[in-house]
Amino acid sequence: MTFVLQECCRFPAMSSTPDSPDLPLASGLARAEHVRPVRRRVRRLADHADIVVAALLCSALAVILWSQGGQDNCYITYWAARALAEHGQILNYNGLRLEQSSSLSLVLVLALVYRLTLLSMPAAAYCVSLGAGVATMLLAVRVGRRMGLGSRAGLVAALGTFGCFSYWATSGMETALTTAAALWFIDECTRATEECKRWHWLRFGAAAFLFAAARPEAPLLLVGLVLLAIVLAVVSRRSGAQSAWQALAFPVGRAAVAMGVVGLLFGFRKLYFHAWWPNPALMKVGGFNAQDGALYLWDVGLATGAFPLLLFIAGLAVLVVRRLRGAGNATAELVASLGLAQLAFLVSSGGDWMQGARFLALIVPSLILTGFLALEQFAQAASGRAGLAALYAAANLVFAVQVLHQGAVEGQPLWTMRGVFARVDARVKDSHQFSRVELLNKMHRRDAVTVSELLPVADALVAQVKTRPVHVMTGQAGMTAYHLASRHFGKVKILDLWSLTDRQVLDCLPRGTVSAGRYGTFISTERPLREHEQITRRCGLPLPDIVYNAVLDDDLLPLFAQLGYVVVYHQVGRIKNSEGQKFFPGNEEADGYVAVKRELALAAGLQQKPIWHWDLNPP
Repeated sequence: MTFVLQECCRFPAMSSTPDSPDLPLASGLARAEHVRPVRRRVRRLADHADIVVAALLCSALAVILWSQGGQDNCYITYWAARALAEHGQILNYNGLRLEQSSSLSLVLVLALVYRLTLLSMPAAAYCVSLGAGVATMLLAVRVGRRMGLGSRAGLVAALGTFGCFSYWATSGMETALTTAAALWFIDECTRATEECKRWHWLRFGAAAFLFAAARPEAPLLLVGLVLLAIVLAVVSRRSGAQSAWQALAFPVGRAAVAMGVVGLLFGFRKLYFHAWWPNPALMKVGGFNAQDGALYLWDVGLATGAFPLLLFIAGLAVLVVRRLRGAGNATAELVASLGLAQLAFLVSSGGDWMQGARFLALIVPSLILTGFLALEQFAQAASGRAGLAALYAAANLVFAVQVLHQGAVEGQPLWTMRGVFARVDARVKDSHQFSRVELLNKMHRRDAVTVSELLPVADALVAQVKTRPVHVMTGQAGMTAYHLASRHFGKVKILDLWSLTDRQVLDCLPRGTVSAGRYGTFISTERPLREHEQITRRCGLPLPDIVYNAVLDDDLLPLFAQLGYVVVYHQVGRIKNSEGQKFFPGNEEADGYVAVKRELALAAGLQQKPIWHWDLNPP
């Protein structure tokens, strides 16, 4: 028996010296420990391959459908990011510490990407926006799992084909970054105690900051979420299972961190910009009107088919029933509450003026995740869930195509853009002046031509007027102002009639005489010109040297003549997706003009050009 035990249980002798070469068991265990994490990573990647592929396909589909969406307001943020990257400070077009961007998060992200890559700022923003859209889709699956949803690729498809979400994911603006930050914050906020590893608090703080600084209303939403998380922790605590401290420790700690982040954000703004809120938010607060907001919700809801909002309501009912039955899910309730709060802001703010349902796009992840709670009540099997998700995505595409057919957005289908780059390059005479990304958008193409005419005028006046900055007044403080400031930063002063990027005109007018709305302040081009003597006496602001804008009103021409301005450039016409396109027409104004003081124009040798009629539409 002893012999058998010795033979069956024989192990190689192990040396006690650390440099002994005879360590087959230890080396085998070491190799196993090394291989195991690699295999886990590979397995994890394989498990997520379907949703990653689905998200990338949806992103590609967005580019095909919309090319580049959004308005030229994105350039307001581009400049702030570029100033940070190149000058080390967040400045407005005139070099002042005025927060002209509504999204500090996007400013910081774009500045970082711009510094680390060779991309132009518009191209960097386009990539960031698309990347944030993909991140939102992937995070939706992660949050959906915490909500108890069985759908994976179906969630991605429903989100990625949602018209307004995919449209704004191609815009270069903060929409997709905000949705990704919101889902990341909720994901970190609902982690179980055992999931909270050593980097949890750092990740949570980063998510809280990214979300809080993404939009003006986001700090209020964030505080509401962390307070609700505390309430849900108290309500969900089983009697006797946990002490009150055990149940509340993490929610209270997270609330403290989140509120600390919000406090730091407001403190930074007050110290750096001398204002608690971004300047565009302050200028637009006068447009808050619940009746207008309700009409906006009605319009954009119908444009997207209404079914996402109806399913969201059904999902809310499911959550209420589950909570009454003692089976509440904190993640699902936070997501639904975020959606309700965002809807409340949409209505109370009066909605948004931009085409493409931008404010609804911010709520899309909450609408879909909550709506899928109701959808999955009708399909428990995976095949049934996939079928319902496919129907959801198909309906999204139908309504997206309808929006394109109505020409209600600035983007256009990629397949309608044959030859557009060559046409614009020939007109602006400098193919390197604008990135290809900029020319994907109809309004950007319109402004690109105006910029190509404005910059030589500004060059001549800057060379002529050397003792002071050239004053430029406009109601177009997006793309045109961006390129003007890029060429002559510190040598031109851009006077913004909407007061989003600069407040000099507003501050020179008597308080209480300027109304404001969703666009900003309503200051016509005529008023500062008619009241120029009072304005000069009041604050020393002279008549502008250059006035440029989009539409040249007939009643402005006599005023220009009276004050000694000459319109050196004027473009008119209609910009279309293509001349021969019937189903996707996209017909909009292509107007723009540049007016200059006559004495400066004569001194600089500027000649008045004949009116140019837009002829750059693809065939």
